[in-house]
Amino acid sequence: MGRDTFLFLCFFLKKVGKIKKNDSIFNYFIQIRQSGIRVKKAKYLNSVIVATTMSKKDDSIVRICKKNSTNYFRGSEKDVLKRITDCATQFNSNIIVYLTADNFLIDPLIIDWMIKKYLILNSKFVTNSGFLKVSSNQIPLGMHVSVFDYKNLSLINKKFLNKEFREHPT
Repeated sequence: MGRDTFLFLCFFLKKVGKIKKNDSIFNYFIQIRQSGIRVKKAKYLNSVIVATTMSKKDDSIVRICKKNSTNYFRGSEKDVLKRITDCATQFNSNIIVYLTADNFLIDPLIIDWMIKKYLILNSKFVTNSGFLKVSSNQIPLGMHVSVFDYKNLSLINKKFLNKEFREHPT
């Protein structure tokens, strides 16, 4: 496709009901491993990076990344927009393909389809999240992908200071 593409998997603990500490670590292991296997099958990605937090509770994620030779980045826990921007800066990326930890069984064909749409439309941002009705089953839950360019991400990171937007940037 000619341009660099990049993937970020953002992993951070979310409290969902009563989860035992050991269960959440096991779930992370399964998610990272499954994500890495599935996501690496996408044809148009140059790199896969797990962008996690500096929190001690995410040390196990980093250990799993190291064990599986997966790139990782550690950044702000609450400011996800800054974490993504800092990660893209460190890894010199000009296009970001953004997935969240909720989408760990993503279909690599959907990732490639979204990257192609981004490039064909010569867009600054494309997403399949939030514009389709869940009830129509056009895009199943867990298959959400956003693709955007670094230049605009960096600009947004500098200008938007609203805490809510920075925690959920896409």
